[in-house]
Amino acid sequence: MVENVAEDVLVLIFEEVVGGPLTQWPDAVYDHNKAAAPFRLSAVCRRWRALARDTAVLWTYFGFPESAGLYPRQSERLQAQLSLSKNAPIDAIFCLGTPYNFYGAEIVEQARQCQEVLEAIGQLGARWRNVRFRLPAQATEHLRPALMGGTPLLEAFSAVTNATWHFFPSAPRLVRLYTESQHIESAYRDNDVHYPSMTSLAVISDTSDRAALTHSLCVHNYQNLTEVCIMDDLHSPPAEPIQLPLLRTLALDDARYLPHITAERLQRLVLNASSNVQFHEHSGPYAQVTELVLYGSITVDSIGSMYPLSNVKSLSFDIPSGVRTCFKRYPAYNIFSAVFVSLNIAEQGPMFPDLERIHFVHQRDDKDSVCHYPQDLVDFVRGRNSGLVSTARIVEVIGAGPPEEAGPESVIAQKFAQLSLALRQDN
Repeated sequence: MVENVAEDVLVLIFEEVVGGPLTQWPDAVYDHNKAAAPFRLSAVCRRWRALARDTAVLWTYFGFPESAGLYPRQSERLQAQLSLSKNAPIDAIFCLGTPYNFYGAEIVEQARQCQEVLEAIGQLGARWRNVRFRLPAQATEHLRPALMGGTPLLEAFSAVTNATWHFFPSAPRLVRLYTESQHIESAYRDNDVHYPSMTSLAVISDTSDRAALTHSLCVHNYQNLTEVCIMDDLHSPPAEPIQLPLLRTLALDDARYLPHITAERLQRLVLNASSNVQFHEHSGPYAQVTELVLYGSITVDSIGSMYPLSNVKSLSFDIPSGVRTCFKRYPAYNIFSAVFVSLNIAEQGPMFPDLERIHFVHQRDDKDSVCHYPQDLVDFVRGRNSGLVSTARIVEVIGAGPPEEAGPESVIAQKFAQLSLALRQDN
């Protein structure tokens, strides 16, 4: 039966097996099955082999696994793909190590082994569509020709490196941009670096040209941005307000950006609670926020400054999605004593009167981020659900702490079991 299937139908089946463009972002990882799919299809029979080799879109997924032992064979495959993909747009994922081991001898050697492939990809900038790389400085140089020469088809770009990052692609179709490096220079000032279609922007840097970033946000007037994540300090405020009319999610490591950003449709706000958050002078643009995510040191004073956020329905404790590697050395959050109790006894009335859900997020390698005072949380939930503090009721509390700390005999586990019982009784 299979031999009677028309070629155009087979091509559609092949494309479905291989899968379309990358959609997971910015945490996409190399998918060995996706990369191997066209080779497996072409190994079935002569007819399938000829048809697969003649279908360029099947060969447009480039990358290499993080296991160095597979590099020699992978290099051969990639060389074949360079020819078979013809002029079709390509997706590429090249990830080696992390920002904290880029200088290791093993990573340097892996980068050397991949040099030929990276150099080839660096010559294909005109065909880049979705590109993600996490590479040491010396390896990123092989991609410079593409970044400097223009990437007219590029839709998503993610770059993590220990290099000083001073060039961004000229990409009129760019929708998502994620950059993480030790230092970002003033490439944003380049008039050619303008992304009218961009909806998602993330900038993570130990030191960066903040004035250039805010200059770009103001001058280019990115009206389509729906997500913005800025993980660095604000040293000099922008000369004019940053207006983002479609913004839904805003993540800031430095709360001093808040007075300078106008976002009437903002729904999700992610903040470093350690960064001197002050809302009393500019609460208006943020009063509509319904989801608040906090990290850093959460104290009675820091959370008390968020009183004007009166419409919050969901309160989470987590590091911003997609930038967790930037904070790997530190706890995502540390909740101090009496924080939850203070939410019910604020002088102006209860904080977050519409609050319904509390979520503690814990990473596998994060041993410190935990609710160290679970009794405070139990008392808060009981008080809130009594009906005496607020008409809204807490209906869900998720997460008790890292698995090893939340064993059945731990105090934390016992308190959260008590909390679960209280929620069932109250609701």
